[in-house]
Amino acid sequence: MNLVYSEGEFTLAQLRGVLMSRSLIPKYRHHTSGSAYVYHRSIDTSDHRLSLGKYNTPESLRRYRQFLKRLEIYQAGQEMPLIGSVPNILELVVAYIEYAKQHYKRIDSQGNQFTAQEYGEMRYALRIVLDLYGDDIASEFGPRCLKTVQRWMVKEKYARSHINHTTSRIKRFFRWAASEELIPSENYHKLLCVRGLQRGEQGVRETKKVRPACPESLAAVLKFLPPTVADMAQLQYFCGMRPGEVCIMRPMDIDTKGTVWWYCPESHKNLWRDQSLVKPVPRVAQKLLSPYLEKSAEEYLFDPRAAYAWSMTQRPERKTPVYPSEQRRVEREKRLRRRRIKRNEPGQHYTTDSYRRAISRGFDRAEASDVEVVRFSPNQLRHAIATYISANVSAQAAQRWAGHESLQTTGIYIEKQKSELEAIEHALHERWIEE
Repeated sequence: MNLVYSEGEFTLAQLRGVLMSRSLIPKYRHHTSGSAYVYHRSIDTSDHRLSLGKYNTPESLRRYRQFLKRLEIYQAGQEMPLIGSVPNILELVVAYIEYAKQHYKRIDSQGNQFTAQEYGEMRYALRIVLDLYGDDIASEFGPRCLKTVQRWMVKEKYARSHINHTTSRIKRFFRWAASEELIPSENYHKLLCVRGLQRGEQGVRETKKVRPACPESLAAVLKFLPPTVADMAQLQYFCGMRPGEVCIMRPMDIDTKGTVWWYCPESHKNLWRDQSLVKPVPRVAQKLLSPYLEKSAEEYLFDPRAAYAWSMTQRPERKTPVYPSEQRRVEREKRLRRRRIKRNEPGQHYTTDSYRRAISRGFDRAEASDVEVVRFSPNQLRHAIATYISANVSAQAAQRWAGHESLQTTGIYIEKQKSELEAIEHALHERWIEE
């Protein structure tokens, strides 16, 4: 149906009818498993599908009509409503996702908006609740239901820490629903009675404690890393920075006037809390940083394209000849490559993921060369320097160097040293002898 729109020709109601015309209505589909589903880009899941239940049943058809009603109002520019005076879990999740998209938006120092990682974690937690209780009345979700969710995650071999974090996020979701008066407040207070799983409870899987990076492994893997990545790793260790903070360093963010340089990141973990962060750059790290400060003020210091060029030089030389047929194929692929977007082209600066992968590839090269190293992630470098400062200076000094607001947070990063415990024992032993 072809419609020509001119100003004043159609009313708002008629335009709604065009939006919900037969060609645009998502179909009631039949899955090979015997269930019914509907597909639409507005459905906030990875595959944009909404399961409706068993195919061609009154219940699945009712859910399909409810979805169409919500979609019609959504396409008219209004918020997705809660259908019925007593919402079910699915309707609550739809409403919460719309709220969370705005609640978890963050703004960096440049005014750019980005979505916090917690938004994805909340969606993942709510997906489990939807799979188990999506059609149930929201006010009937109680402690027994939450414990069932815990048991399901234990059965799926989730780690205990992940299960407890997911349980807390589910409670947070129902706290929001209670604050909006969508469910009785006593429902949320009942869920608070459900505690997290203890070690060994229900046979839950435990994860290994994250240890600080071994300085010897850092020194051994440096020669297998691109020079840019090697400097980043050492700089992160000496300054006690988070991976994201070392990736976005720029000359304009570094004050080089004093003996100790000062780095104020444009974005950091607690910026949304209005907390400031200043990282000291010690003299031993200034030697690593000085060659990069010749760049323009707004240019990022560590360019992944330089590391990519270095990695190309490390590839072994080809020993077999290049035949004409292969040369034609390569030329043809180059022509096609120019026509499409280069999704894997290096950006202006490293991300936390690309930085972690670059270090991991360095460990692969070291192991291929029969060099014994203990693998670590960039976050473990921060653990290592905090442990070193705590053992050689004080825990308070480690707190200040890592930029923590409380000493309790620093305790998570500090690895207890036997030498420190022995020193305490000697002090106590002398006092006990005197007594």
